[in-house]
Amino acid sequence: MNKLLLLASLLLYLYLITLPQESIVNAQSTKNIPVLELRYFPLVNGRLDPNKTGMNLTYNEIKSKVDRMRDEASVVLREGSRYHGYKTPTAVPSLDYTVVETKEFLVPVPRSNNQIPWNPGWYRPDYYQILSDLNICDYVENRGIKQVWMWGYHWGDIEPAESNMAGPYGDISNSEKIPDMPVCSKTYVLYNYNYARETPEAVHDHMHQFEVVLGYMDYTLFWANFVRPYGSPTQVNACGWTHIAPNTTVSGDYYSSTSLQTDCEDWRPDRTGTVQTANCTLWGCTEIGFYQWWMQNHPGKNNGLTYQGKLLRNWWDATYDIDEFLRIGRSLVVPDPTTPTPTPPNFIIPTNVQFIDHLQRTESKPFDASLGTGSWSIFSNLNTGFFTATFNPVTIGSYKLYFWNVDRPEDYTIDFYRSGSLVQTIQDQNGLANLVPASENPAILVKAYSLNSQKSIDEIRFTINKYRNDGSSGTGQINFIEFALYSNVTTPTSTPIVPTRTPTPTSVLPTATRTPTATPTRTPTRTPTPTPVTPGDTNGDGDVDLSDLTTLLTDFGKSGSTLPGDVDGDGDVDLTDLTTLLTNFGR
Repeated sequence: MNKLLLLASLLLYLYLITLPQESIVNAQSTKNIPVLELRYFPLVNGRLDPNKTGMNLTYNEIKSKVDRMRDEASVVLREGSRYHGYKTPTAVPSLDYTVVETKEFLVPVPRSNNQIPWNPGWYRPDYYQILSDLNICDYVENRGIKQVWMWGYHWGDIEPAESNMAGPYGDISNSEKIPDMPVCSKTYVLYNYNYARETPEAVHDHMHQFEVVLGYMDYTLFWANFVRPYGSPTQVNACGWTHIAPNTTVSGDYYSSTSLQTDCEDWRPDRTGTVQTANCTLWGCTEIGFYQWWMQNHPGKNNGLTYQGKLLRNWWDATYDIDEFLRIGRSLVVPDPTTPTPTPPNFIIPTNVQFIDHLQRTESKPFDASLGTGSWSIFSNLNTGFFTATFNPVTIGSYKLYFWNVDRPEDYTIDFYRSGSLVQTIQDQNGLANLVPASENPAILVKAYSLNSQKSIDEIRFTINKYRNDGSSGTGQINFIEFALYSNVTTPTSTPIVPTRTPTPTSVLPTATRTPTATPTRTPTRTPTPTPVTPGDTNGDGDVDLSDLTTLLTDFGKSGSTLPGDVDGDGDVDLTDLTTLLTNFGR
C-alpha cells in the first residue's frame, strides 16, 4: 500500500511540473465567477430586425461578433484583476469568468414600463419578466451563478441598464435602483451590453459597477483617495475613473499626450507612493488599455497596503461575492475583529411591492451658495412648492427619493395630499447631506422610505428647509428630483410572490455552441381572462388561489376595461379588489 501511495504521489508531481507555474497558482487561488449568458437576436429573414435593433447583420455575423466581444471582455476583466500585472508578469488574477450556459432568443428584448427618469420616452428591458421566466433564483441559489451577461441593443424605445443588482443587501449598481429583478437569497449582478458597440463599451459597464461597489464600501478611500485628484497640473494625481484618465479632465480622452504627475502605479492610501510624470503611453493610448491598466492598480491579491493602521483587503473580493464581503465588514480594509457583522440596510422597499410610477422634476433651481464650502444655510428662495406633483389617485406604502444636485439638503419636508387634504407629512432632518452617493456620480443620492400605512394620494409637495454646500462659493443649482412610488402588497401566506408569465421563445436557428437548453414559446400579449364566477377568481379556473393573487398584483394600480385583476368591475385594480380576493382565498 505504501508503494502505491508513493507511486501516485510521484505521478502527480510529474504531472504538476509539466504545467506552467502560473496555471498551478491560478488553479489554487483565482476565484471563478460563473456566468449565465443571454442573447436577444430579433430576426427578419435571417437578419437582425433593423426596426428593433438599428442593425442589419446576418444571424451568423451578429453571433460571431458577440462571441468575439464576450471572449475579449473576459480576457480584459481577468487580466485587469492581476495586481500590477503590467509590471509583475507572475501576478495572479484575482478573478476569472466562465460562461456556463448561453440562452439565445430570436425575439425582441421584452420592454418594461420602467421609464428612464432622465430620458423620457425610453424604457428599461423587463428584467423581472426575463429573469423570472428563467427561474433565475434556481441558477443563483443552486447552480452558483453570480452574474448574468445579457446582449441586446439600445434602439427604439429600449435603453439597457449598464449594470443591475438584486439580493439581500439591495441594489448596489449603476442603475436607478428600483425593484426590477427577482430577489434571491444570494446577490447576483446583471450586465446588459449593447452589441451595436464594441468590447471597450462592454468592459466599461463593469468599470462603473466596480466604482459603485467600492464607493459603497468606503466613499472616502475610493473616490476621494484612489480616484481623485485627476487632471491637476499642481497636485500629484491619483488614478482617475472610468471616464477620465489621471492626466486629463476631459471625459473619454484616453489618448492624451499631456504629461502630469501621478502616483497611480504606486498608489498608497497615505499618498506616499512613487510619483512619476506620465501620459497615455502608460496604457498604450487606447481605451481598453486604460481600463485594464486602471483595474490593475486596484489593491488586489497580496497588495500589502495599509490604511489608518489596517491592511487593505483584496478589493476584487467585493466583486466576486458581495454578500460575503459585507458579512465580514462594509470596509475596504480588514475590519477589526470586534466589528459587528453587517446586516442588510435598515429599510429595503419590500420585494413584493407593486411599482406604480416615477414623478420627476428636471427644471434647474439656482440658489445662493455664497457661504462657501462646507457651510450650512437656510433657504430663502427654495421653499414650499419647490417640487409639486399632482396625478391620478394612487395607493402607496413606500417610495424612493432620488436627488441629483450639486448641494445636499440637510432638512426637508415631504407632504402627501389627497383631494387637497394633508394625508401625511415626513420631515427628514438628517436629509441627504451625509448620504453615500448611489452611483459612480457623486451627485446622485437615493433614500427609501416606508409610510406608516398604505395611503391614497394624488399630490406630493417637497420643501427644502436647509442645505449643505458641497461645492465652491457662488451660485449652485438643483437639477433633478424624482419620486418612485410603490404599493406595499402583503400576502396571506409566507410564500414569496413571483409573477408567473408565459415563457420566452428560443432560437429556431442553430444556437450558440454553449446553449445546451431551450425555452418554450412566449405569447406576445396576454389574452383577457374570462369573467370570474367567484369574486377573486381572476383566471376563471374555479379556484381562488396564488395564481389569482399574482394576476391581481400584476394589475395593481392600473385602470381600464377587461383587466383580469379588476375583481369588482369598477375599472380600477385597487385595495377593494385585493380585499375581496383575500376574503375568498382558498375557495
